[in-house]
Amino acid sequence: MRRYLVAAGSFTLLLASATGVAGAQEDQEAGPPVVVADGLDNPRQLNWSGDTLLVAEAGQGGDDCAPAPAEPPTEEPPPAETPEGEPPTDADGDTLCDGPTAGISAIADSAGAEGSEAERIVDGLYSVESAEGSIGSDGVAATGFPGVLLIAQGEGTPDALAEPGTETDDPAAETEEHLLLSVEGEVFPWVDLGEAETEQDPDENGVADSNPNAVIIVDPTPDGDPGVDEYALVADAGANAVWKVTPDFSDLDENELPAATVTVFAAFPVVEGETQFVPSALDQDEDGNIYVGGVGGVVPGGASVVRLDADGEETDRWDGFTGLNGLAVDEDGRYVYVAQVFGNDGPPAGTGSVVRFDTEDDTWAAIDVPYPSGLALGQDDDSDDGNGPGSDDSEDSVYVSAYSIFPADADDPATEEVEGGQVWRIEFRDDAEESPLPVTTPPDPAATEAAADAEDAVTDDAATEDAVTDDAATDGPVTEEPVTDPTVPDTTVTDPTVTDPTVTDPTVTDPALPELIVPEPVVLLPADDGTADQGTGDAAP
Repeated sequence: MRRYLVAAGSFTLLLASATGVAGAQEDQEAGPPVVVADGLDNPRQLNWSGDTLLVAEAGQGGDDCAPAPAEPPTEEPPPAETPEGEPPTDADGDTLCDGPTAGISAIADSAGAEGSEAERIVDGLYSVESAEGSIGSDGVAATGFPGVLLIAQGEGTPDALAEPGTETDDPAAETEEHLLLSVEGEVFPWVDLGEAETEQDPDENGVADSNPNAVIIVDPTPDGDPGVDEYALVADAGANAVWKVTPDFSDLDENELPAATVTVFAAFPVVEGETQFVPSALDQDEDGNIYVGGVGGVVPGGASVVRLDADGEETDRWDGFTGLNGLAVDEDGRYVYVAQVFGNDGPPAGTGSVVRFDTEDDTWAAIDVPYPSGLALGQDDDSDDGNGPGSDDSEDSVYVSAYSIFPADADDPATEEVEGGQVWRIEFRDDAEESPLPVTTPPDPAATEAAADAEDAVTDDAATEDAVTDDAATDGPVTEEPVTDPTVPDTTVTDPTVTDPTVTDPTVTDPALPELIVPEPVVLLPADDGTADQGTGDAAP
Protein backbone atom coordinates (compact mmCIF):
# COMPACT_ATOMS: atom_id res chain seq x y z
CA MET A 1 0.00 0.00 0.00
CA ARG A 2 2.92 2.31 0.48
CA ARG A 3 2.78 3.10 -3.22
CA TYR A 4 -0.35 5.20 -2.88
CA LEU A 5 1.54 8.15 -1.53
CA VAL A 6 5.13 7.46 -0.88
CA ALA A 7 5.71 6.53 -4.49
CA ALA A 8 4.59 10.09 -5.09
CA GLY A 9 1.76 8.85 -7.26
CA SER A 10 -0.01 11.72 -8.98
CA PHE A 11 -3.28 9.91 -9.56
CA THR A 12 -6.69 11.52 -9.16
CA LEU A 13 -5.58 14.94 -8.02
CA LEU A 14 -6.89 18.41 -8.66
CA LEU A 15 -4.25 21.08 -9.08
CA ALA A 16 -4.18 24.09 -6.81
CA SER A 17 -2.95 27.19 -8.56
CA ALA A 18 -0.60 29.68 -6.95
CA THR A 19 -3.43 32.22 -7.02
CA GLY A 20 -5.64 29.95 -4.95
CA VAL A 21 -2.87 29.33 -2.44
CA ALA A 22 -2.15 32.99 -2.03
CA GLY A 23 -5.81 33.63 -1.38
CA ALA A 24 -5.85 30.98 1.33
CA GLN A 25 -2.96 32.67 3.09
CA GLU A 26 -4.55 36.10 2.84
CA ASP A 27 -7.62 34.71 4.62
CA GLN A 28 -5.32 34.01 7.57
CA GLU A 29 -3.80 37.51 7.43
CA ALA A 30 -0.54 36.14 6.07
CA GLY A 31 1.34 37.24 3.00
CA PRO A 32 1.53 35.28 -0.24
CA PRO A 33 4.05 32.44 -0.53
CA VAL A 34 7.60 33.13 -1.64
CA VAL A 35 8.88 30.77 -4.35
CA VAL A 36 12.39 30.24 -3.06
CA ALA A 37 13.47 27.95 -5.93
CA ASP A 38 11.85 26.26 -8.90
CA GLY A 39 12.81 23.88 -11.69
CA LEU A 40 13.45 21.07 -9.20
CA ASP A 41 13.05 17.39 -10.09
CA ASN A 42 10.35 15.95 -7.79
CA PRO A 43 11.56 17.66 -4.59
CA ARG A 44 11.01 15.71 -1.38
CA GLN A 45 12.58 15.98 2.09
CA LEU A 46 14.12 19.29 3.18
CA ASN A 47 16.83 19.59 5.82
CA TRP A 48 19.37 22.10 7.06
CA SER A 49 23.15 22.01 6.79
CA GLY A 50 24.13 25.11 8.71
CA ASP A 51 22.50 28.01 6.85
CA THR A 52 22.06 25.99 3.65
CA LEU A 53 18.76 24.30 2.84
CA LEU A 54 19.20 20.80 1.40
CA VAL A 55 16.63 19.41 -1.03
CA ALA A 56 16.31 15.72 -1.91
CA GLU A 57 15.21 15.35 -5.54
CA ALA A 58 13.72 12.02 -6.61
CA GLY A 59 14.53 12.63 -10.29
CA GLN A 60 12.41 11.71 -13.30
CA GLY A 61 13.57 8.23 -14.22
CA GLY A 62 15.41 7.97 -17.53
CA ASP A 63 15.47 6.53 -21.03
CA ASP A 64 15.90 2.88 -20.03
CA CYS A 65 12.34 1.51 -19.99
CA ALA A 66 11.03 -1.99 -19.35
CA PRO A 67 7.72 -3.65 -18.45
CA ALA A 68 6.77 -3.19 -14.81
CA PRO A 69 6.65 -6.36 -12.68
CA ALA A 70 3.22 -7.72 -11.84
CA GLU A 71 1.89 -6.31 -8.61
CA PRO A 72 0.62 -8.68 -5.90
CA PRO A 73 -3.02 -8.41 -4.82
CA THR A 74 -3.72 -5.44 -2.58
CA GLU A 75 -6.58 -4.37 -0.39
CA GLU A 76 -6.12 -0.74 -1.40
CA PRO A 77 -8.61 0.73 -3.89
CA PRO A 78 -7.34 1.15 -7.44
CA PRO A 79 -6.58 4.70 -8.52
CA ALA A 80 -9.38 6.48 -10.29
CA GLU A 81 -9.07 8.17 -13.64
CA THR A 82 -6.60 11.04 -13.54
CA PRO A 83 -8.07 14.44 -14.44
CA GLU A 84 -6.55 17.08 -16.66
CA GLY A 85 -3.65 18.79 -14.97
CA GLU A 86 -1.70 15.72 -13.88
CA PRO A 87 2.04 16.29 -14.22
CA PRO A 88 3.44 14.59 -17.33
CA THR A 89 5.32 11.32 -17.19
CA ASP A 90 7.20 9.33 -19.79
CA ALA A 91 6.09 6.01 -18.36
CA ASP A 92 2.74 4.37 -19.03
CA GLY A 93 0.85 2.08 -16.67
CA ASP A 94 2.85 -1.01 -17.64
CA THR A 95 6.32 0.52 -17.87
CA LEU A 96 9.14 1.53 -15.54
CA CYS A 97 11.74 3.96 -16.84
CA ASP A 98 14.96 4.47 -14.92
CA GLY A 99 18.10 6.56 -15.12
CA PRO A 100 20.59 8.68 -13.14
CA THR A 101 18.41 11.78 -12.70
CA ALA A 102 18.02 11.97 -8.90
CA GLY A 103 20.25 13.99 -6.62
CA ILE A 104 20.64 16.51 -3.81
CA SER A 105 20.45 20.28 -4.28
CA ALA A 106 21.45 23.09 -1.96
CA ILE A 107 19.88 26.54 -1.57
CA ALA A 108 22.35 28.87 0.08
CA ASP A 109 20.11 31.96 0.19
CA SER A 110 16.82 30.40 1.21
CA ALA A 111 15.90 33.33 3.47
CA GLY A 112 16.43 35.81 0.67
CA ALA A 113 14.25 37.10 -2.11
CA GLU A 114 12.18 35.03 -4.51
CA GLY A 115 14.05 32.98 -7.09
CA SER A 116 17.11 31.76 -5.17
CA GLU A 117 19.42 29.43 -7.03
CA ALA A 118 19.32 25.71 -6.23
CA GLU A 119 22.67 24.05 -6.94
CA ARG A 120 23.06 20.30 -7.47
CA ILE A 121 25.74 19.17 -5.03
CA VAL A 122 25.15 15.42 -5.48
CA ASP A 123 24.18 14.28 -8.96
CA GLY A 124 23.62 11.15 -11.03
CA LEU A 125 21.68 9.16 -8.42
CA TYR A 126 19.28 6.44 -9.44
CA SER A 127 15.63 7.28 -10.22
CA VAL A 128 12.69 5.11 -11.27
CA GLU A 129 9.60 6.58 -12.92
CA SER A 130 6.27 4.87 -13.39
CA ALA A 131 2.83 6.13 -14.28
CA GLU A 132 2.38 6.79 -10.55
CA GLY A 133 5.40 9.08 -10.26
CA SER A 134 9.10 8.96 -9.44
CA ILE A 135 11.13 7.40 -6.65
CA GLY A 136 14.79 8.09 -6.06
CA SER A 137 16.64 10.22 -3.53
CA ASP A 138 13.72 10.86 -1.19
CA GLY A 139 15.52 11.95 1.99
CA VAL A 140 18.68 13.82 3.01
CA ALA A 141 20.41 14.86 6.24
CA ALA A 142 23.73 16.52 7.04
CA THR A 143 26.01 14.72 9.49
CA GLY A 144 28.37 16.29 12.02
CA PHE A 145 31.23 15.92 9.52
CA PRO A 146 31.64 18.71 6.95
CA GLY A 147 30.70 17.62 3.45
CA VAL A 148 29.21 14.29 4.58
CA LEU A 149 25.53 13.66 3.89
CA LEU A 150 23.17 10.74 4.42
CA ILE A 151 20.70 10.04 1.61
CA ALA A 152 17.59 7.85 1.89
CA GLN A 153 17.31 6.13 -1.46
CA GLY A 154 13.78 4.91 -2.20
CA GLU A 155 12.80 1.84 -4.17
CA GLY A 156 10.46 1.77 -7.13
CA THR A 157 9.32 -1.85 -7.35
CA PRO A 158 5.73 -2.08 -6.06
CA ASP A 159 5.46 -3.84 -2.72
CA ALA A 160 8.71 -5.79 -2.99
CA LEU A 161 12.46 -5.42 -2.95
CA ALA A 162 14.16 -4.49 -6.21
CA GLU A 163 15.55 -7.44 -8.08
CA PRO A 164 19.38 -7.56 -8.26
CA GLY A 165 20.68 -6.26 -11.56
CA THR A 166 17.82 -3.82 -12.13
CA GLU A 167 20.00 -0.81 -11.41
CA THR A 168 23.48 -2.17 -12.15
CA ASP A 169 25.26 -5.43 -12.88
CA ASP A 170 27.44 -4.89 -9.81
CA PRO A 171 25.51 -5.94 -6.64
CA ALA A 172 27.91 -3.92 -4.49
CA ALA A 173 26.92 -0.78 -6.39
CA GLU A 174 23.16 -1.16 -5.93
CA THR A 175 21.65 1.88 -4.20
CA GLU A 176 17.90 1.18 -4.09
CA GLU A 177 16.45 0.66 -0.59
CA HIS A 178 19.79 1.88 0.81
CA LEU A 179 21.05 4.56 3.14
CA LEU A 180 23.79 6.22 1.11
CA LEU A 181 26.82 8.18 2.28
CA SER A 182 27.94 11.15 0.22
CA VAL A 183 31.43 12.48 0.92
CA GLU A 184 32.01 15.75 -0.93
CA GLY A 185 29.63 14.57 -3.65
CA GLU A 186 31.04 11.04 -4.02
CA VAL A 187 28.37 8.51 -3.14
CA PHE A 188 28.77 5.12 -1.44
CA PRO A 189 26.04 2.52 -0.77
CA TRP A 190 26.45 2.35 3.00
CA VAL A 191 23.55 0.42 4.59
CA ASP A 192 21.27 -2.07 2.83
CA LEU A 193 17.89 -1.49 4.49
CA GLY A 194 16.26 -4.03 2.19
CA GLU A 195 18.48 -6.68 3.73
CA ALA A 196 17.55 -5.46 7.22
CA GLU A 197 13.86 -5.69 6.34
CA THR A 198 14.29 -9.24 5.03
CA GLU A 199 16.10 -10.35 8.19
CA GLN A 200 14.05 -8.51 10.82
CA ASP A 201 10.56 -8.05 9.29
CA PRO A 202 9.60 -5.25 11.72
CA ASP A 203 5.97 -4.97 10.58
CA GLU A 204 5.47 -8.74 10.99
CA ASN A 205 3.70 -9.24 7.67
CA GLY A 206 6.16 -11.66 6.09
CA VAL A 207 6.63 -9.44 3.03
CA ALA A 208 10.11 -8.16 2.15
CA ASP A 209 9.46 -4.52 1.22
CA SER A 210 11.67 -1.51 1.95
CA ASN A 211 11.18 2.07 0.79
CA PRO A 212 13.29 4.59 2.78
CA ASN A 213 11.61 8.00 2.68
CA ALA A 214 13.27 10.33 5.17
CA VAL A 215 16.34 10.50 7.42
CA ILE A 216 17.45 12.62 10.36
CA ILE A 217 20.63 12.72 12.44
CA VAL A 218 20.30 12.40 16.22
CA ASP A 219 23.12 13.73 18.39
CA PRO A 220 22.62 12.78 22.06
CA THR A 221 25.43 15.16 23.09
CA PRO A 222 25.10 18.23 20.86
CA ASP A 223 27.62 20.16 22.96
CA GLY A 224 30.30 17.49 22.50
CA ASP A 225 32.55 16.70 19.57
CA PRO A 226 30.57 16.43 16.31
CA GLY A 227 29.90 12.98 14.96
CA VAL A 228 31.19 11.02 17.94
CA ASP A 229 27.92 9.51 19.12
CA GLU A 230 25.56 10.47 16.33
CA TYR A 231 23.17 7.96 14.84
CA ALA A 232 20.61 8.11 12.05
CA LEU A 233 16.88 7.43 12.11
CA VAL A 234 15.26 6.43 8.83
CA ALA A 235 11.51 6.37 8.13
CA ASP A 236 10.95 3.28 5.97
CA ALA A 237 7.45 3.29 4.45
CA GLY A 238 7.79 -0.17 2.95
CA ALA A 239 9.01 -1.84 6.14
CA ASN A 240 6.53 0.08 8.34
CA ALA A 241 9.39 0.95 10.66
CA VAL A 242 11.85 3.57 11.80
CA TRP A 243 15.37 2.17 11.59
CA LYS A 244 18.20 3.18 13.92
CA VAL A 245 21.55 3.13 12.14
CA THR A 246 24.56 3.37 14.46
CA PRO A 247 28.04 3.83 12.95
CA ASP A 248 31.11 2.10 14.38
CA PHE A 249 34.12 4.30 13.70
CA SER A 250 36.47 1.66 15.12
CA ASP A 251 35.66 -0.56 12.14
CA LEU A 252 36.40 1.17 8.82
CA ASP A 253 36.27 -0.38 5.35
CA GLU A 254 38.59 0.22 2.39
CA ASN A 255 36.85 3.55 1.71
CA GLU A 256 37.28 4.52 5.37
CA LEU A 257 33.55 4.28 5.91
CA PRO A 258 32.39 3.00 9.30
CA ALA A 259 30.57 -0.26 9.78
CA ALA A 260 26.94 0.15 10.81
CA THR A 261 24.49 -1.63 13.08
CA VAL A 262 20.84 -1.54 12.02
CA THR A 263 18.14 -2.01 14.67
CA VAL A 264 14.42 -1.29 14.86
CA PHE A 265 13.83 2.00 16.68
CA ALA A 266 10.05 1.80 16.25
CA ALA A 267 7.78 -0.60 14.36
CA PHE A 268 4.20 -0.32 13.19
CA PRO A 269 2.99 -3.91 12.68
CA VAL A 270 0.38 -4.62 10.03
CA VAL A 271 -2.96 -5.55 11.65
CA GLU A 272 -5.63 -7.12 9.47
CA GLY A 273 -8.62 -4.84 9.01
CA GLU A 274 -6.77 -1.71 10.18
CA THR A 275 -5.20 1.08 8.16
CA GLN A 276 -1.43 0.74 8.00
CA PHE A 277 0.66 3.51 9.56
CA VAL A 278 3.32 3.70 6.79
CA PRO A 279 5.97 6.04 8.28
CA SER A 280 7.09 8.61 5.72
CA ALA A 281 8.46 11.63 7.63
CA LEU A 282 10.17 12.43 10.93
CA ASP A 283 11.79 15.19 12.98
CA GLN A 284 12.95 15.86 16.55
CA ASP A 285 12.60 18.54 19.21
CA GLU A 286 15.33 19.90 21.51
CA ASP A 287 14.42 17.44 24.26
CA GLY A 288 15.21 14.45 22.06
CA ASN A 289 11.60 13.48 21.31
CA ILE A 290 11.06 12.01 17.86
CA TYR A 291 7.94 12.81 15.84
CA VAL A 292 6.90 10.42 13.06
CA GLY A 293 4.20 11.02 10.46
CA GLY A 294 2.48 8.23 8.55
CA VAL A 295 0.68 8.02 5.24
CA GLY A 296 -2.24 6.04 6.62
CA GLY A 297 -3.24 4.47 3.31
CA VAL A 298 -4.33 7.91 1.99
CA VAL A 299 -7.67 7.26 3.71
CA PRO A 300 -9.24 10.58 4.78
CA GLY A 301 -8.48 10.90 8.48
CA GLY A 302 -6.43 7.68 8.43
CA ALA A 303 -2.97 9.23 8.90
CA SER A 304 -1.36 9.88 12.27
CA VAL A 305 1.58 11.51 14.03
CA VAL A 306 3.24 9.79 16.99
CA ARG A 307 5.74 11.15 19.46
CA LEU A 308 8.45 8.76 20.62
CA ASP A 309 10.97 9.11 23.42
CA ALA A 310 14.69 8.48 23.00
CA ASP A 311 14.07 4.74 23.37
CA GLY A 312 11.43 4.60 20.66
CA GLU A 313 8.50 4.27 23.07
CA GLU A 314 5.31 6.09 22.10
CA THR A 315 4.43 8.95 24.46
CA ASP A 316 1.67 10.69 22.50
CA ARG A 317 -0.36 10.35 19.33
CA TRP A 318 -2.52 12.58 17.13
CA ASP A 319 -4.93 11.05 14.60
CA GLY A 320 -7.16 12.47 11.89
CA PHE A 321 -4.74 13.56 9.16
CA THR A 322 -4.66 12.46 5.53
CA GLY A 323 -1.70 11.24 3.47
CA LEU A 324 1.27 12.73 5.32
CA ASN A 325 4.58 12.98 3.46
CA GLY A 326 6.42 15.71 5.36
CA LEU A 327 6.85 16.76 9.00
CA ALA A 328 8.66 19.39 11.06
CA VAL A 329 8.46 20.34 14.73
CA ASP A 330 9.59 23.46 16.57
CA GLU A 331 12.27 23.29 19.22
CA ASP A 332 10.03 22.95 22.28
CA GLY A 333 7.59 20.55 20.61
CA ARG A 334 4.65 22.93 20.89
CA TYR A 335 3.87 23.14 17.17
CA VAL A 336 4.07 20.29 14.69
CA TYR A 337 3.77 20.94 10.94
CA VAL A 338 2.66 18.22 8.53
CA ALA A 339 2.28 18.08 4.73
CA GLN A 340 -0.97 16.53 3.48
CA VAL A 341 -0.20 15.82 -0.17
CA PHE A 342 -3.88 15.46 -1.09
CA GLY A 343 -5.39 17.80 1.50
CA ASN A 344 -8.03 16.79 4.03
CA ASP A 345 -10.17 14.76 1.64
CA GLY A 346 -7.50 12.70 -0.07
CA PRO A 347 -7.79 11.53 -3.68
CA PRO A 348 -9.57 11.84 -6.02
CA ALA A 349 -10.68 15.32 -4.98
CA GLY A 350 -8.74 17.63 -2.76
CA THR A 351 -5.74 19.90 -2.87
CA GLY A 352 -2.61 19.73 -0.76
CA SER A 353 -2.16 21.60 2.51
CA VAL A 354 0.37 22.24 5.25
CA VAL A 355 -1.21 21.85 8.68
CA ARG A 356 0.19 23.34 11.88
CA PHE A 357 -1.20 21.79 15.04
CA ASP A 358 -0.77 22.79 18.66
CA THR A 359 0.24 19.83 20.82
CA GLU A 360 -0.91 21.58 24.01
CA ASP A 361 -4.26 23.05 22.94
CA ASP A 362 -5.08 20.34 20.37
CA THR A 363 -5.99 22.88 17.69
CA TRP A 364 -4.91 23.33 14.09
CA ALA A 365 -4.62 25.80 11.22
CA ALA A 366 -3.75 25.15 7.58
CA ILE A 367 -2.43 26.79 4.41
CA ASP A 368 -3.10 25.34 0.97
CA VAL A 369 0.03 24.26 -0.90
CA PRO A 370 -0.02 22.24 -4.16
CA TYR A 371 1.34 18.73 -3.61
CA PRO A 372 3.45 19.49 -0.51
CA SER A 373 6.11 17.11 0.76
CA GLY A 374 9.26 17.91 2.75
CA LEU A 375 9.12 20.57 5.49
CA ALA A 376 11.76 22.57 7.35
CA LEU A 377 11.30 25.42 9.80
CA GLY A 378 13.09 28.72 9.28
CA GLN A 379 16.43 29.28 10.93
CA ASP A 380 16.70 31.68 13.85
CA ASP A 381 18.07 35.01 12.68
CA ASP A 382 18.27 38.67 13.66
CA SER A 383 16.49 40.01 10.61
CA ASP A 384 13.25 41.94 10.72
CA ASP A 385 11.46 39.96 8.02
CA GLY A 386 10.01 37.39 10.38
CA ASN A 387 12.01 34.43 9.04
CA GLY A 388 12.34 31.70 11.62
CA PRO A 389 10.52 30.66 14.79
CA GLY A 390 13.03 32.56 16.91
CA SER A 391 12.36 35.97 15.36
CA ASP A 392 10.49 38.77 17.11
CA ASP A 393 7.88 38.88 14.35
CA SER A 394 4.58 37.05 14.90
CA GLU A 395 4.94 35.16 11.61
CA ASP A 396 6.90 31.88 11.49
CA SER A 397 8.57 30.76 8.29
CA VAL A 398 8.00 27.26 6.99
CA TYR A 399 9.86 25.89 3.97
CA VAL A 400 7.97 23.30 1.96
CA SER A 401 8.54 21.25 -1.18
CA ALA A 402 5.66 22.32 -3.42
CA TYR A 403 4.65 20.55 -6.63
CA SER A 404 6.65 17.68 -5.12
CA ILE A 405 5.48 15.22 -7.78
CA PHE A 406 6.52 17.45 -10.67
CA PRO A 407 9.69 16.89 -12.68
CA ALA A 408 11.82 19.93 -13.44
CA ASP A 409 10.13 20.73 -16.74
CA ALA A 410 6.51 20.09 -15.72
CA ASP A 411 3.81 22.72 -16.05
CA ASP A 412 0.65 23.52 -14.12
CA PRO A 413 -1.88 24.53 -16.81
CA ALA A 414 -3.68 26.70 -14.24
CA THR A 415 -0.77 29.15 -14.23
CA GLU A 416 1.25 30.96 -16.88
CA GLU A 417 4.66 29.74 -15.73
CA VAL A 418 6.49 26.44 -16.14
CA GLU A 419 7.01 25.57 -12.50
CA GLY A 420 8.59 22.16 -12.18
CA GLY A 421 9.13 21.18 -8.56
CA GLN A 422 9.52 24.11 -6.20
CA VAL A 423 10.45 25.14 -2.68
CA TRP A 424 8.15 27.69 -1.06
CA ARG A 425 8.46 29.79 2.06
CA ILE A 426 5.10 30.26 3.79
CA GLU A 427 4.13 31.86 7.06
CA PHE A 428 1.70 31.07 9.87
CA ARG A 429 0.69 33.97 12.06
CA ASP A 430 0.25 33.48 15.78
CA ASP A 431 -3.31 34.76 15.45
CA ALA A 432 -4.24 32.40 12.61
CA GLU A 433 -7.71 30.97 13.04
CA GLU A 434 -7.54 27.66 14.90
CA SER A 435 -9.95 24.72 14.91
CA PRO A 436 -10.09 21.80 17.33
CA LEU A 437 -8.39 18.55 16.33
CA PRO A 438 -8.83 16.24 14.53
CA VAL A 439 -8.45 17.82 11.11
CA THR A 440 -10.56 14.99 9.63
CA THR A 441 -12.57 12.45 11.60
CA PRO A 442 -10.55 9.21 11.63
CA PRO A 443 -12.21 6.13 10.12
CA ASP A 444 -14.04 3.91 12.61
CA PRO A 445 -12.11 0.61 12.84
CA ALA A 446 -15.29 -1.26 13.81
CA ALA A 447 -17.15 0.13 10.81
CA THR A 448 -14.20 -0.63 8.56
CA GLU A 449 -14.07 -4.21 9.83
CA ALA A 450 -17.85 -4.61 9.44
CA ALA A 451 -17.66 -3.35 5.86
CA ALA A 452 -14.83 -5.79 5.17
CA ASP A 453 -16.85 -8.67 6.69
CA ALA A 454 -19.87 -7.72 4.58
CA GLU A 455 -17.72 -7.66 1.47
CA ASP A 456 -16.30 -11.08 2.36
CA ALA A 457 -19.84 -12.41 2.87
CA VAL A 458 -20.92 -11.17 -0.55
CA THR A 459 -17.83 -12.77 -2.06
CA ASP A 460 -18.60 -16.08 -0.32
CA ASP A 461 -22.23 -15.95 -1.53
CA ALA A 462 -21.07 -15.34 -5.07
CA ALA A 463 -18.67 -18.28 -4.83
CA THR A 464 -21.49 -20.53 -3.58
CA GLU A 465 -23.77 -19.44 -6.40
CA ASP A 466 -21.04 -20.16 -8.93
CA ALA A 467 -20.58 -23.63 -7.49
CA VAL A 468 -24.32 -24.35 -7.70
CA THR A 469 -24.43 -23.07 -11.27
CA ASP A 470 -21.46 -25.25 -12.23
CA ASP A 471 -23.09 -28.33 -10.68
CA ALA A 472 -26.33 -27.64 -12.50
CA ALA A 473 -24.53 -27.24 -15.80
CA THR A 474 -22.66 -30.50 -15.25
CA ASP A 475 -25.43 -32.72 -13.92
CA GLY A 476 -28.49 -31.19 -15.59
CA PRO A 477 -31.76 -30.31 -13.79
CA VAL A 478 -32.36 -32.11 -10.50
CA THR A 479 -35.91 -33.53 -10.36
CA GLU A 480 -38.00 -34.11 -7.28
CA GLU A 481 -38.19 -37.79 -6.35
CA PRO A 482 -41.75 -39.08 -5.72
CA VAL A 483 -42.58 -39.82 -2.10
CA THR A 484 -44.46 -43.06 -1.35
CA ASP A 485 -47.38 -42.79 1.08
CA PRO A 486 -48.28 -46.24 2.45
CA THR A 487 -51.90 -45.14 2.99
CA VAL A 488 -52.45 -44.50 -0.72
CA PRO A 489 -52.96 -47.57 -2.98
CA ASP A 490 -50.51 -48.05 -5.80
CA THR A 491 -52.29 -46.83 -8.93
CA THR A 492 -49.62 -47.92 -11.35
CA VAL A 493 -50.97 -50.30 -14.02
CA THR A 494 -48.38 -52.41 -15.76
CA ASP A 495 -48.53 -52.68 -19.52
CA PRO A 496 -48.06 -56.39 -20.29
CA THR A 497 -46.42 -55.54 -23.58
CA VAL A 498 -43.59 -53.83 -21.78
CA THR A 499 -40.96 -56.25 -20.62
CA ASP A 500 -39.56 -53.90 -17.96
CA PRO A 501 -42.07 -53.92 -15.10
CA THR A 502 -40.61 -50.70 -13.65
CA VAL A 503 -41.73 -48.66 -16.71
CA THR A 504 -45.39 -47.68 -16.65
CA ASP A 505 -47.80 -46.46 -19.29
CA PRO A 506 -49.09 -43.07 -18.15
CA THR A 507 -52.16 -43.40 -20.46
CA VAL A 508 -53.60 -46.33 -18.48
CA THR A 509 -55.52 -45.38 -15.33
CA ASP A 510 -57.75 -47.12 -12.83
CA PRO A 511 -61.33 -45.83 -13.28
CA ALA A 512 -62.06 -46.58 -9.65
CA LEU A 513 -59.68 -43.88 -8.43
CA PRO A 514 -59.45 -40.16 -9.17
CA GLU A 515 -56.77 -39.04 -11.62
CA LEU A 516 -53.46 -38.12 -9.87
CA ILE A 517 -51.61 -34.96 -10.92
CA VAL A 518 -47.94 -35.68 -11.64
CA PRO A 519 -45.71 -32.76 -10.52
CA GLU A 520 -43.45 -31.03 -13.04
CA PRO A 521 -39.70 -31.49 -12.56
CA VAL A 522 -38.37 -28.85 -10.10
CA VAL A 523 -34.84 -27.40 -10.10
CA LEU A 524 -33.50 -27.12 -6.57
CA LEU A 525 -32.41 -23.50 -5.78
CA PRO A 526 -30.36 -22.15 -2.87
CA ALA A 527 -32.30 -20.28 -0.23
CA ASP A 528 -32.48 -16.47 -0.40
CA ASP A 529 -29.49 -15.25 1.63
CA GLY A 530 -30.82 -11.69 2.02
CA THR A 531 -28.02 -9.97 0.13
CA ALA A 532 -28.52 -7.60 -2.79
CA ASP A 533 -29.38 -9.19 -6.11
CA GLN A 534 -26.23 -10.68 -7.60
CA GLY A 535 -27.63 -13.83 -9.09
CA THR A 536 -29.55 -16.95 -8.14
CA GLY A 537 -30.40 -17.11 -4.46
CA ASP A 538 -30.13 -13.38 -3.69
CA ALA A 539 -32.94 -11.03 -2.86
CA ALA A 540 -33.88 -8.23 -5.21
CA PRO A 541 -32.34 -4.97 -4.13
